[in-house]
Amino acid sequence: MVNVYELYLKEKLGGYAMIIKNIAAIYSMIIGISMIGMWTILFITSSIPEISTEPIRIGMHIFAEATTGVILILGAFGLLRNKKWGFNMYLISMGLLLYTLLASPGYYAEKGDMMFVGMFLIILILTIIFVIISFVKKEEFKHNVKKNIRNKGRDLNPTLILKKSDFLLFT
Repeated sequence: MVNVYELYLKEKLGGYAMIIKNIAAIYSMIIGISMIGMWTILFITSSIPEISTEPIRIGMHIFAEATTGVILILGAFGLLRNKKWGFNMYLISMGLLLYTLLASPGYYAEKGDMMFVGMFLIILILTIIFVIISFVKKEEFKHNVKKNIRNKGRDLNPTLILKKSDFLLFT
């Protein structure tokens, strides 16, 4: 026999995990869009002096950061859409972001721009927190067929489908 109360608690706790997963995905998407947007604006406004002095080095750096941005967006999309590859892509993107956040502040520190160094530090701390959460809550972050609403009932275990009326006793 199915214990409705246990299922109710599991669904409630799973709902909080989904909120954390969605926040992590949105964070990843915002950072990815911001990285691409920042380099686009800097390029359009001719604010990258290294283009004339170190074109290959800065070109490779911009390519690496743009790639990181795209993969951050793909990982976020995969998590939000509950894709099988979403969690792995998210972890890869966070690894790329961690590397960027460790390497990039040196440029600004040498220029004495501590505001940017501080910004990178805050983003680094947030990223580490999201990575830790994604490992601790790994099962909630991974693809779950039962939670995939878009599968329109396919692959669902019919004994776990509950109606709103099943919870009227607990509200």
